Amino acid sequence: MKALAIVLAAVALLAMLPIGAAVSYFDGDARASLILGPFRISLFPGKPKKASKKTPKEKDGKKQKSDREQKSVLGSERRSIQEFLPFVQVLTDFLSGFRRKLRVSQLKLLVRFGGDDPAQKAIAYGNAHAVIANAMPLFARCVRIKNSDVRPIFDPAPTTFSIRFSALIWFHVGQILLLTLRQTARSLKILLKIRKNRRRMQHECSAE
Repeated sequence: MKALAIVLAAVALLAMLPIGAAVSYFDGDARASLILGPFRISLFPGKPKKASKKTPKEKDGKKQKSDREQKSVLGSERRSIQEFLPFVQVLTDFLSGFRRKLRVSQLKLLVRFGGDDPAQKAIAYGNAHAVIANAMPLFARCVRIKNSDVRPIFDPAPTTFSIRFSALIWFHVGQILLLTLRQTARSLKILLKIRKNRRRMQHECSAE
């Protein structure tokens, strides 16, 4: 009984565990890390790999199948597209649900326009401002954004073009797990229906 209680407690804690991803870019320096509760794991840039001293081995040439063999394989593996269309809907629903579970706690995108030509800087600044003004409402419909700072910066000094980007994205394991189980159950139900229809068709063909 104690063991069951410990397992249930562990599963509950895992379900409430927040998982996040932090990405940033500035002046050619890109970084990405995975956040598991209080722990942060660096994903990029990774540790440099040691050079391997192994000599490359020659690969044996692969035998090509004849057209007759390929046709037999394709015939045995042929599946109806109509049968698997429901799986596309399952995948779409999963992605839509996953999108709603994501939470962007921080989003920062600063685009600095510099250069020697003030007219070109002004045109670029106006275009960037128009793009951001139209894109941000669409992006906000896809995911929940808590804090955002997305704007172009007009620099009167003759500086170079630069981009500063950082984002912190979160989701909870329990929510994604429930979503995955729900869509997996739908997929299994569709698969059982496909098998049932195929068996019925085979029975009808054998009866004829």
